[in-house]
This record gives sequence, structure tokens and C-alpha cells, in this order.
Amino acid sequence: MPLTKKGEKIMSAMQSQYGAKKGKQVFYASANKGNITGVHKGKKVHMPGMSEHTEVQCSQGMRKKTMSMAEMGM
Repeated sequence: MPLTKKGEKIMSAMQSQYGAKKGKQVFYASANKGNITGVHKGKKVHMPGMSEHTEVQCSQGMRKKTMSMAEMGM
């Protein structure tokens, strides 16, 4: 999958720091783990059943609320 400009910049930085081969390995390991995002071009995929936790203010202080992707507008 092609890289975005952000991905190209990060890949270049990692290759200059770690060397060509090791930099590429570290880049893709970080991308696969989710440490860096937005580095690959492509359409975003909606995953049914996924939700995200969000902190909301209520009378009892801060609480976590689970919101579906649809409620978040995704």
C-alpha cells in the first residue's frame, strides 16, 4: 500500500536513524502495532461492532461512556 507524505517522512527519518533495512522494519512494526497512524493511503474501513470509550462530565464527576462509531459520526 502506498505511503502518505507523513508516512514517507517518518520512514525516511527511521531509515536515517537505523539504516535502510532496519529502519523499514521498525517503521512497519510501529505502523502495524498502531503506534503511528495515517501513514498508508487508502479508504477508511468501518468495522461493525467497534466502539470507543469517551469520558463525559456528569453530576458524579468524570465517567467513561461507550459510544458506537455511528454515534461519533464515523
